[in-house]
Amino acid sequence: RDNNAPETGMLQLVTIKGSPEACSKACKEIMKVVQAEAQSLNRGECPLRVLCPNSLCGRIIGKKGNVIKNFMEKSNTNIVVSSFETTPYPGGMNDMNSYYV
Repeated sequence: RDNNAPETGMLQLVTIKGSPEACSKACKEIMKVVQAEAQSLNRGECPLRVLCPNSLCGRIIGKKGNVIKNFMEKSNTNIVVSSFETTPYPGGMNDMNSYYV
């Protein structure tokens, strides 16, 4: 397995429901698993894809991109906001199965 190759397998959608505080805690726990996997494979970077309602994207980006630029500077990351159809998912939303309970 090429440790530098991007993941090309089927992606699964993980939905976390709860209070904002509880969801943040769950995200941190998930990121511990992601970080451990990246370290075990000697990957310097690991992509994290977050689905965000359109109603929040403007606040995340900010006027002239100032908010998202601040996020990137504080976290030393590269963040790109794009529509589902233009994301790196082959086929966009069509490749993701949704299950509603």
